[in-house]
Amino acid sequence: RICKYPLLLSDLRKKLQGSEAEMASLSQAITQTDAMVKVVNESQRAAAAAGYDASRAMRESAAAMRAGEHARAIATLKELLSMQPEDPGALYMMATAKSEDGDQAGSLDFLTKALAAGYGNFANVAQDPHLAQLRATDAYVELVAETKPLKVHHVGADDPVRKGLQDLQFRRQVEKAREKMPQGEELVRYKEEMRRRYEEQLAEAEARKAEVDAQINNKLKDAILSIYKKDFRRARTTLREVLALRATHKTAWFHMACVEAELGRFSDALDALRTSLHHGFETFNAIETSAPLQRLRTEKGALFERLVAEYRLRSLNKGTGTFTSLAPARTAAFMTAPRPHTPRSKSNSVSRPGAIAEEGEDEDAQLQQPHKRAPASSSLASSDPVPDDAALASAQAVAPRRRRSSSVSSNDILHLVDSTTFDDDDDGELSS
Repeated sequence: RICKYPLLLSDLRKKLQGSEAEMASLSQAITQTDAMVKVVNESQRAAAAAGYDASRAMRESAAAMRAGEHARAIATLKELLSMQPEDPGALYMMATAKSEDGDQAGSLDFLTKALAAGYGNFANVAQDPHLAQLRATDAYVELVAETKPLKVHHVGADDPVRKGLQDLQFRRQVEKAREKMPQGEELVRYKEEMRRRYEEQLAEAEARKAEVDAQINNKLKDAILSIYKKDFRRARTTLREVLALRATHKTAWFHMACVEAELGRFSDALDALRTSLHHGFETFNAIETSAPLQRLRTEKGALFERLVAEYRLRSLNKGTGTFTSLAPARTAAFMTAPRPHTPRSKSNSVSRPGAIAEEGEDEDAQLQQPHKRAPASSSLASSDPVPDDAALASAQAVAPRRRRSSSVSSNDILHLVDSTTFDDDDDGELSS
């Protein structure tokens, strides 16, 4: 260190061409280096004048440490430090001897002095077996946290000091948080303020939701009127606006499937129907009585049947959903063999998707076509057992006749749409 001092001093002097702050810091570093070198020189001159051999004392203390004679090593190092109190090597050896002797507080004190005196072998500090007991203490972890060069050498995955540093950081964050926490009356005021803010935010959220619900209701009414007027492109645009407000609105996805089928976009219609079912649409009698979706059934065949059957079975397993009396039997039949499709005549088919049901029916049953009511036989049968062959044959004979007598006038539809609200609290259910 003494031999390198002239080079260090010249290098520092070359850097004195910076700003005033840099010049002040460099001057302070030069002053500290001068003072350190002066102390070392004076201690060495005093030791030489007294006839004391510092290198011999270091060798003796190292031999005593290897022999396990920690007390003798401490005594030798004390004598050495009385002559050279700022010797970083002697201070570090004293720290190791104190740690082996069980005095961890004294070891930490001498290690701190050694680092302050210029001891720079940080890798040795992090791996020295003589400091193993000291490294297991919280005081050492705090020293590492404050000494950045020493912290760099404690990065191993299995290094316990690394975990100690993480715990120390967490404890300090907790202490800072506790310092900032209000106490007493201030804490009461703080809680009241937090409660007031929460209530305001909750009221704002409810107001925003009510506003969005109102927009969705109005846009769904416009979409159904556009469907009734056969303006399917405008209906699709309006439904897209609804889905932009709430992408999980299952009723809007159902109507979108009907509109896409009316426009001949059967792949998009099947995707929209799949999305509607995925978001919880379970009104399968609306699917069975929708003319556009029946055309989709004709175009897609097994894909349509498999999709509807899969989600119908899911609803049956959950005990939810609304079905026609033939729905369970149709599902079972599809699972065993493909269902042949027979297109209905024009007198029985309905050209408009969507639906408004009578007041006494389930909310899911209110998704029938705008210009027809749900068939009288479309009662809730989600929990009914699968009918036997005789009951199935009777239902198949009666169901078409009831469908043919289920149309209503356009004035009824306009009145129903004007008095309808679309409440999406339950994932887009439609209620009147």
